[in-house]
Amino acid sequence: MALKRIEVVPFTYRWSGEGSITEELFPDTFKLEKLEKLVGQTLTRRRIRFESPLDKGKEAEYTMVLKCKQDGMVRSLNLF
Repeated sequence: MALKRIEVVPFTYRWSGEGSITEELFPDTFKLEKLEKLVGQTLTRRRIRFESPLDKGKEAEYTMVLKCKQDGMVRSLNLF
């Protein structure tokens, strides 16, 4: 059975350093949902939920910003 709508997009990342991570998703009309970690994996798992499901052939754009604060310095990674 083919999907007719997309409601969510999975998103995973792995930070191998120390420090705390801050996540930001733009536009803020989309929601970033946490998913449980899988046993034996170090990936951080998230799900991006659109404000309304996308019909087949439609597009949505978002930007995910990850910031790591380590030793008083902030490092940023923008994902488009």
